[in-house]
Amino acid sequence: LWTSFTIRKANQVSSSNLLENYGDFPPERLNQRITRMILSVHKKTSSLAVLGEKGRFPLLINALIHTIKYEWHLQKKSLGDSLVGMAYLEMNQFCTARKDCWLLRVNQIKSCLNINTNNFSKKARVNRYIKSKVQSMFQINWLDSIRQIKPNSEGRDQNKLRLYKTFKGSFSKEPYLDLVPNRNQRAALTRLRVSAHRLQIEVGRYTTPPTPPSRRFCKYCLTEPQSIDTEYHFLFECNTFIMKRQCFLGRMSSLGVKIEDNWPEEKKISAVLCPTSAQAAKCINKYISIMERGRKGLDEGTPLDHLGYRNPSIAIVEGGYNPNDSDSTFSLSSIDSDFLNSSVEE
Repeated sequence: LWTSFTIRKANQVSSSNLLENYGDFPPERLNQRITRMILSVHKKTSSLAVLGEKGRFPLLINALIHTIKYEWHLQKKSLGDSLVGMAYLEMNQFCTARKDCWLLRVNQIKSCLNINTNNFSKKARVNRYIKSKVQSMFQINWLDSIRQIKPNSEGRDQNKLRLYKTFKGSFSKEPYLDLVPNRNQRAALTRLRVSAHRLQIEVGRYTTPPTPPSRRFCKYCLTEPQSIDTEYHFLFECNTFIMKRQCFLGRMSSLGVKIEDNWPEEKKISAVLCPTSAQAAKCINKYISIMERGRKGLDEGTPLDHLGYRNPSIAIVEGGYNPNDSDSTFSLSSIDSDFLNSSVEE
């Protein structure tokens, strides 16, 4: 009922101002905190990505819908001689005189959202119209926001959601969240999707001064020239983790998800970060977790040989390594037990 008074007047001048500043709505802070907890992401995660993963509208959107519905209800009441109807007529007079009141603010919100309910006579129809209109306008604004290009001094896109926008095309709940109810079996996947990770491409933006994107190198690669530590590099290129990557790709192939080397980057990223089965989602989450643990071990000084993460001369078949392949120079003891001796169903 009092939503119009909780929205700053400056945000009521246009639809973009109104919809982009949903975070100013006091209850939204709690909504964001709960959603971040469900997704297991930190507080610096983009709120747009948090909402997009769950397909969960900000509380402001629901509040606006109920407010506009109530205004239509009062308008119908004004046709009688009830106290509520008389109050509505009095607010109409205030609106004519441009005096600040509840109805004036609601009318400004309706104008921003291009909503006209005057021609509706049935409650069910107007309710559907208002809900559809407000939600669709937020979805359009949301898509425009995540697709926004924010060039820096180097001309690179510094949008925090530069990866997310390559595979997220609609405001809807991601299927993997329902496929894998246990958040511990999908948390690493979620964090990589929404850029809530510890890769240098993300960590570099928080250094003092911020590290230019072109200098956010992977500190685990052993070759020159150095590569930028992006999500694609982490998943497909970092040469320190060749053995883990080969085993992961073999396991994915056995699950019916084949990722070809000649695919463009966006297609390969989408194949990994948008799983369509519970097994694939758990396998991807496990791969990301293994890679993160390996990096953490190196940071703590664990020798690379002790981690067993790097060995490019392994033969791969669907489901893992082929111990009978004559080209393989390694025994079964070299096989990655993280994938072959444990199930993604854990």
